[in-house]
Amino acid sequence: MVRRRYILLRVLPPMVIFIIGMLCLKNLYLGFHKSSEDILDSLDSEYVPQKPQVKTFDSNAYVLDNMMADEKEKLHDLKNSGNHLQNYKRIEESNVPKTASSTNKQCPNEKCNFVFIKTMKCATETVVRILRKYSYDNNLNIMLPQKKRLYLAWPYLMNDLDYRLSDRPFNGLIDHAIYNKTIMNRYFPPETTHYVSIIREPLKHFKSAFSYFKIEQIAGIFAKHPLTEYLENIKYYDSIYKSHEAAHYRYCIPDGFSVTKNLIAHCLGMPLGFPYGRQDITYNLPAVREHIRNLDTEFSLVMIVEYFHESLILFKRLMKWQLKDLIYKFVNRGTYYFSLSNKEKHKKWASIDYMIYEHFNKTLWKKIAIEGPDFYDEVKQFSQMQKQVNHYCWGLDRNLHQNLKISSSRFNSDFEISRKDCESMNISWLEKIKEKFDRDNKHVIDTRPTLKRPTC
Repeated sequence: MVRRRYILLRVLPPMVIFIIGMLCLKNLYLGFHKSSEDILDSLDSEYVPQKPQVKTFDSNAYVLDNMMADEKEKLHDLKNSGNHLQNYKRIEESNVPKTASSTNKQCPNEKCNFVFIKTMKCATETVVRILRKYSYDNNLNIMLPQKKRLYLAWPYLMNDLDYRLSDRPFNGLIDHAIYNKTIMNRYFPPETTHYVSIIREPLKHFKSAFSYFKIEQIAGIFAKHPLTEYLENIKYYDSIYKSHEAAHYRYCIPDGFSVTKNLIAHCLGMPLGFPYGRQDITYNLPAVREHIRNLDTEFSLVMIVEYFHESLILFKRLMKWQLKDLIYKFVNRGTYYFSLSNKEKHKKWASIDYMIYEHFNKTLWKKIAIEGPDFYDEVKQFSQMQKQVNHYCWGLDRNLHQNLKISSSRFNSDFEISRKDCESMNISWLEKIKEKFDRDNKHVIDTRPTLKRPTC
């Protein structure tokens, strides 16, 4: 008994002092940021709107900052020789027709190439599998990341050195890439390409990102309601998550990058201060609105996750595809149970994402209104068709050996779904696309330097 008291007297006081010290540091931290917010609020109240001055941003300069001296010298020599654009020049000098869509055997018109901006945690993997399968079946040439990389520079802006070379024009871009009009228009001219993306209701997007990126574990949130706790002290936990000390626990997320603050806007190319030194228009409301208007002009379609089938039918009509091309299986559907009592704090934290969602939710319904009354009939037909496929492939009929027969309608000719088709919806098609690309371009020699960036 005496020994236990002795141990308690020796151990307990230092532990209490340590806990009190940590709480004091946290309060000081939060108090500092609260005062900073008050300053920002006062600045906002006195802000006089001016015409936004959106500066051009050179993504190559930020790539250079992350390269070693010898690599910078190689890139300098490469750019002086013009070989950093060898893919572009190779296409110009080849006998391949300049309209890239000519390689698409199913293309009914000249504008059937696509750039799909894959916004994080917006059902994009489901859409991507639709695009990859169609691309593989129709011999489309898809722009792919360099070597074993997963992303086209995401979350950095794409550069001329981030993709695999090909001597064929590109028909599509599918993998994660930040929208960058300057470089993308060079390889995907707007006159032959539809720019498409998909977004999600911001609060649902936040919950999905919170779970997927393991914010609760990495930021050390110990609370009964972790989402509420996170939003109550959002700058504190966000700084922990994106700190260098937490880098070991994050996957493909560089230091200083927030995965909860306006992530959709960042994926759509809005300059929000990442990487360090890039223009930040977060608090410049006229510039934000101007960027959204530009996106509306430059994108043929921004789909909405909450209206998935309506979005897919708009995409099908835009691209002149068939209903069979849209058959899908939902993948990467997270299961999480988070309660949240105050949406307004998140709306303030990710205000630009809410603006984007509100804008493109309206434009979606305007596009649907233009399509006419038969649009809803086609949505209904596709929904019934998808339900049949779900039952056949993964439901009560999954043990049937004969093919599923889909009857013809005014929106589709009759076709069959086989067990092999069901299996094809279980794969990502990425490896097949890569293997085909490497076979088609095995004679292409890439002399460009390898970039070193803290991403995948």
